[in-house]
Amino acid sequence: MKPIKIILNPIAGRGYGARSEPALRRFLNAEDVNFDLAITEWPGHAIELAQQAASDGFEIIVAAGGDGTTHEVVNGLMAVAGDGVAGTLGVIPVGSGSDFAN
Repeated sequence: MKPIKIILNPIAGRGYGARSEPALRRFLNAEDVNFDLAITEWPGHAIELAQQAASDGFEIIVAAGGDGTTHEVVNGLMAVAGDGVAGTLGVIPVGSGSDFAN
């Protein structure tokens, strides 16, 4: 299985993103999922991380956060879509509302 890129927003859901990281890692490791986890560090960072992930050849890029994180990842993927490198979007809802996932 090719690796997937997971972009985690640690402040999503009033900090639930950060608190969910250990459980997320345990689950993915138990399921033998080949993954690379990137943690956002500032507003807009998920855009950059998604662009880089797509450019690096990740075929699946997962937004782990709330609606804002998903929005940023989609924008990052769309920014490189014209280059023919945008990957498939996945979502792990760890935000307070996560309307997109609902």
